[in-house]
Amino acid sequence: MSDETQIPSEALEDFDTLEDFDTLEDSGFTRRQFFSGMLGAGVLIAGSGLMVSGCAKKDVEVELRASIAQAAPNAKVRTLEVSDTQVVAGYEFDGVPVEWVLSQESRIIEMPLGCLLYQASDNTVCVLAPGEERNVLVRLALLDLESGMMANLLDRALNDANHYCIYDARASESAIIWVEYDMTEGDWIVYGATLIDKQLGKPIKLDESDEVYDPPMLCVHGSTVYWTRMPDATGPASTEDSYLKAANITEGGVSNTRNAYTSHGRMLTNPQATDGYITIVPRVDTDTVRYQLTALDAHTDAVVAVSVLPSGLYVGDCVYMKGDFTFNIEANYPFAEGLRFFGTYRQFSNDTVFHANRVPSMPAVAMDDKLIIKSTFNVVGFDLTRQQSFIVEKPSDSADFGDLLAGVGVQNKLVVYTTIINKSNAERSYVRARVYNPI
Repeated sequence: MSDETQIPSEALEDFDTLEDFDTLEDSGFTRRQFFSGMLGAGVLIAGSGLMVSGCAKKDVEVELRASIAQAAPNAKVRTLEVSDTQVVAGYEFDGVPVEWVLSQESRIIEMPLGCLLYQASDNTVCVLAPGEERNVLVRLALLDLESGMMANLLDRALNDANHYCIYDARASESAIIWVEYDMTEGDWIVYGATLIDKQLGKPIKLDESDEVYDPPMLCVHGSTVYWTRMPDATGPASTEDSYLKAANITEGGVSNTRNAYTSHGRMLTNPQATDGYITIVPRVDTDTVRYQLTALDAHTDAVVAVSVLPSGLYVGDCVYMKGDFTFNIEANYPFAEGLRFFGTYRQFSNDTVFHANRVPSMPAVAMDDKLIIKSTFNVVGFDLTRQQSFIVEKPSDSADFGDLLAGVGVQNKLVVYTTIINKSNAERSYVRARVYNPI
């Protein structure tokens, strides 16, 4: 690592050495793929023609902003340029005990080893759980946070007989979407269904394709389910548009199936639904490689906010919540001024940017004025009003990667889970979930 890309010593506090940071990258998988469960089960303005033609470098920013403003006249548009003086550094916050900030609910929830949790509401978590039969890889379940009980929705893929497995899923209180995937052939099918009293409604096929298109990434807002349709980067359809698709799922069936957003290039991150918005990071169609953080109104699909990243800067996750973007940068970018170091960043309306200098691995959670992130080993929180930081200590017998966040975006409850290792009998290892409330 050259001198100009050295990270401040304070930014190294969350892992032992840079070798720890790089090991997972060297394995061929990103940290985001690891923590989102891809290893365990193995996203331009919509239709607007937003394109910035080749032009002199000095004119790019002006033309870019004008094009976005014309295509989305009601959107808050900015070019994300951050100087060092605009950065509010999280490592300068005063550290306080987690007990001053969060109260842990007494109930401890235990689940089978290998479960992956995706918080659907204050009371419900969508779970990808190991199959209960030897020939079933994954089953789909719901965890009730009040009772601590987990109930099966599907004990296997609908197309299990054709070698499909349940690959990914997301849910709200009233709807669920999941992908079934044939890992041998690369074929996939998207299904949606209602959730009524935590019971699965009639499955509805929403989309399907083969290996020419990537398995979709998912999110849900209320009764609307979303999925991506993006061509494989190296396949025969690689130059085709990418889409964020949506459909309303109710007791009456499926309605208003649509392309909620069209991108003239691959989208960068998983779509996220929270706080009444859907967040995506599509590529801006310019002469250089650029991406734009983009928020859609979940009720109208209208673009409400755009932040254009510096050319060549990539984000790992992004969530629009509480009126602005929070995003992860997973590498160092010497050219990006105040955004040049890895970590989690949150924009503020006064043009300052908060920076949590921890290696990010999952999208952030917001509870009141608290921003909570998952770093390499720990779940770490920052009270942005009181300028305090805290650590949710992982259990002493947990796996090395520690706690994971079940939720994303604005939440009233913090749900974390980890793998508990039984060193004397690996078959007795399990997943433990804990629930916290803000004080």
